[in-house]
Parts: sequence; structure tokens; C-alpha cells
Amino acid sequence: MLYGDKENINLDHINVVMNNGLITKSLKAKTDFGEIDINGQYNYQSLPQSIISVLGHYLPSIINQHPNYHMVKDRNAYTFSLKLNNTQLINQLLKTSIISPYPIVASGAINEGRNEIKLSLDAADLTYAGQQLQNLSIDISTLSEGLLARLSGERKGAKGPHLIVNAEGLIKNNTISSDVNFQIPGHTALSGDINSIVEFTHHNGDLETQLHFNPSKINIDTITLNVLPSDLSYRRNNLNISHFEISNRNQHLIANGVTSGNMNDSITIKFKEIDVPYILDLANFHSVEFSGTASGTASIKSFFHQPKMEANLEVHNFKFEKGDMGTLYANVNYDKEGKIDIDAHTDTDDGALTEIKGYVDIKNSYINLPIYAHNTHLSFLKTFCDSFMDKIKLRANGWCKVVGPLSDVNLEGDMEANGNVYIKPTGTTYDLMRGRIRIIPNEIIFANDTITDPYGHIGIVTGGLHHNSLRHLTYDINVEAQNLLAYNFPKHLGKESFWGIVYATGNCHIKGGPGTTTLDVEMKPCKNTFITYNDATTNDAGTNNFIHWLNTPKDSIESISSETNETLSVPKKTISSPRPISNLDLQTYLVTCT
Repeated sequence: MLYGDKENINLDHINVVMNNGLITKSLKAKTDFGEIDINGQYNYQSLPQSIISVLGHYLPSIINQHPNYHMVKDRNAYTFSLKLNNTQLINQLLKTSIISPYPIVASGAINEGRNEIKLSLDAADLTYAGQQLQNLSIDISTLSEGLLARLSGERKGAKGPHLIVNAEGLIKNNTISSDVNFQIPGHTALSGDINSIVEFTHHNGDLETQLHFNPSKINIDTITLNVLPSDLSYRRNNLNISHFEISNRNQHLIANGVTSGNMNDSITIKFKEIDVPYILDLANFHSVEFSGTASGTASIKSFFHQPKMEANLEVHNFKFEKGDMGTLYANVNYDKEGKIDIDAHTDTDDGALTEIKGYVDIKNSYINLPIYAHNTHLSFLKTFCDSFMDKIKLRANGWCKVVGPLSDVNLEGDMEANGNVYIKPTGTTYDLMRGRIRIIPNEIIFANDTITDPYGHIGIVTGGLHHNSLRHLTYDINVEAQNLLAYNFPKHLGKESFWGIVYATGNCHIKGGPGTTTLDVEMKPCKNTFITYNDATTNDAGTNNFIHWLNTPKDSIESISSETNETLSVPKKTISSPRPISNLDLQTYLVTCT
């Protein structure tokens, strides 16, 4: 039986080999919890405290302020190796809550009399205080200058960004002089090398931590920022920051002030041209994409009691899903309930205005952000519709709401769109005037919207875009054409099997998703239509049966030249002539393309 602080540790199954000599002892044990091997001079009851005792010599202000055991100095001097298959034992001994699906391995040597330690610990995957740590390695050894500590590992999981750390520090006399190298992979990679000195003291019975930053560097993507010398101090709900600055020639973040329980205290943060994607990476927010550079000020009050934050920011080159929205002006407030209230608007040089009013509930991971559009650019649609849309010059009026859990953001709204857009499969730019767009969760619906080609010919659009919380976009659009320019590739480009210009009346069904588009067309060609089809080429469209001519009148067949007549002599005959078919010939045929 082992004795902890007011709690005994019971081992149900144990296989122990012990040797109690006059000078040294040895213990080899195998239990349900794992394996342990100890050799040297030691007292069983003081074994759990021996490592803490040595560390307390170098960091007495931290280790000895709230001891878990009766810290009576002993003369333990031993080597050990430990393999933990189950963390229950160490959790009871050290009052922790460690979870690990894999064994935790440790080895080392302790000499309490000399305050010497050599410790190595490795854990492939463990969770502590809700944080998942992987590839964790800790090495501590005694030097004449103090304790040399090395730490490496990764922090993963949904509760924060992926963090990779390699650190080395010298510990002595209540100070830690450290060099920390870190990496945060993401949309905007972040890395750095931070050099600092931490000193621990007591102030009126409370632990006080004083942190001094030496000149260091942080890299955000390809940009290098300098961490200038500065000081921070903290004790019992009181944080004092003395000119903490990260900057380069064009960008900076500067923090100054005090935050405590007094509402008159505040920390002021000034920032200039900070990349928005970097901020979103740190917040682990990737539901939708925003970009731009933010400048402004923020103040934080009563951080440790009833935190309140206010910020005024200006974001230049603000983009939503790579669509230019102009300049964003925002007033942001954070309250003690964990809710961020946003009152913002974007302006462009050509008069577009977008108002954004709502909130983001950090505590409950929820967003409710109504957006009011006044001639707002819709170029961001290219991200979702790139497989069949390009050169999007549409503007919208109306409202749209970004709403739902942060992990499953959705849209609602009712908007009217005007402008033009290029449709890739038809090679044509169409104008849209007062097109009604209804937005419901997972659907963007076109309600009998009228489009016109460059010559004023009409098409009626129905159907819509489908998504799953802005992911896995597909589309299902139907166009009823009336002499509409439906195919506009008049010249032979690349390896296409056919080319031409088609004005048509009938139905075109466009269906697809990322990387794929299917057109199901049933139309009657109209005046000024021609198609050239070269069956000598072989490509994806070249099965020689994707165009069929139907309802061919007898008198039309008879009017075609003998060479062309060979091609169109029977219904559903595939066009195989390498030369254009005359406009007159095409006017009376019904074309089905699949």
C-alpha cells in the first residue's frame, strides 16, 4: 500500500521482487497499472515527493507554495524506470487527471541530498486539462548552472489551433531563462522563436510572476515581426503590461496598461495592418473565408472578473470568399456572457454599401449575423460556382443572414440581383435584371429570373444552388430559352470536337458540382446558328453520339447537298461533317445534347 495525501493507493494485482540490503534497495513490480524498477537508497513513503523536492530547490516559490505532501527533506538517491499502462495511479498520487491510450514511459536518477535530477519522459498521446498532447518529450538534467530542461510536443484537437513546440530552458533561483521555438500550421502559417526570462516571487503572500521578453522574432507566412524588449507582471487577478510590442516596418501590435477588478483599469491594444486570416487561424474559425488587413484600437477591462472588451477597427482590402467587399469599418464589443456584438459596414469606391449587425456567441459557438446589402458586389459567388461561372459582375440589394453553430454555418435571406455573369459552358455573358434570389438553409433559389444575351434575347432561369452548411456545393439550374445565345464558341480552339454559334429555343438543364458540369439540352436552333463538328478528333466529347437531329422534315433533307445529306439522311444521325452546316439547314431541326 502506498500513502498519498489523505488517500491510500490500493493495487489489486501486483507481482513484486524486492531486495532490502544494508545500503541499497531494489524493487521490481508489475501491476495492472504498469511496470516500475527502482534501485538505490530510498524510503517508500517519501518516494512520490522526491522529484518534487528536488524541483522545489530550484523553483521554491512555485513548488512549495501549496504542497500536496508533507515535504520533509529525505536522502533518497536512486535510479528508476517506469512504464504506465494506466494513469489511475499517477492521477491519485499527483492529484491530476491525465488520460492516455498509450503507455507513458519515464526513466531517470534522483539524489535529494545533492538536489540532482536526471529525468526523461515520453508520451505518444495524452490528454490533460482537456488538451490533447502528442509526441510529448521532457528531459531534465542537473548542471552546475542549474536545471536544464528540454520540452517538445504537439497540441492537437478541436479546442484550439495545432501547435508544435520545441523549448529549452535553464532553471535556477526562482527564474527560468528559456528559448521557445513554435509553429502553428494553418491557412496562414505562424512560427517564431521567443527568448524570455521568467521570475517568480511572493507579494503579500501571493505568487507574482514577472516576465521579460528579450528581442525575438515571429513569422506570419512570409512576413517577419520583431518582438521588442518588454515586461509583463501578474499576481492574483492583476495583469500589468509595460509596452509589449510586436512590429516590423509596416505592421505592429502594441499593448499597454493594467487590468484588475477595478473598472477604471484597462489594457489598451493598438494594431496596424494585422492579417485577418492569421486572427481567424488563432480562433480556429474556418467555416467561411475572410481576408484583409486590420488596423485600430481595443481596450480590455476587468479581465479576471467581468471581462469587457471594446474595439474599433478598419479592415482594408476586406474580402469574403475572395470577393472584394471594399473597406470594413467595425465596432466590436465583448461582454461577460461570452458574446461578441458586431456593428459594421463595408464601403467600396463605386458606392456599394453592406451593413453587418449581429453577434458571435463564443461561449455557445453560435453566430447570428444579419447582412443588409445596398448594391453589394457578389463576386464572392465565384468561390462556390467556379465550375460554371466567371467574370461575375452582379450586385445585390436585400438581406442575408449568416446563422448557426460555428462548425455548421448556414445562410438565410431574400435578395434582388442585377448585373451580368459569364457562363463557361455556353461561352456567353448574360445580363440579369431584378433577379429574385431566395436563400433558405442549404439552398439558394432562383425564382423565374429573366436573363438576356448580348442581343437582348430572353431566357427564364429556375432552380438553384445546394450546399451542406456552405460545403459540398452542387447546382441544379434550368433555363427556358427564347432564341437565346446558348453556345458561343465561333472559332476552333484547342482540341475541341466542335465549335460554332447556336441561338436556340427550348430547355437547357445545367447540373453539377466542383469539377464537373453536365448539360442536358433539348432545343430548336434558330436563325444565324452554325456548328462545325470534326469527328476526326478524339476527346472526352467524341463518342459520336452526343448530338442527335430529330424531327427532320423530308423537304429539308432534299434541299441539302449530297455531301451534307449523307450526314443527316436519317433521324438521330450523328453530325460527322468537318465543315459547317448551313444556317438554313439547322433552322428546322431539334437538337438534343447529353
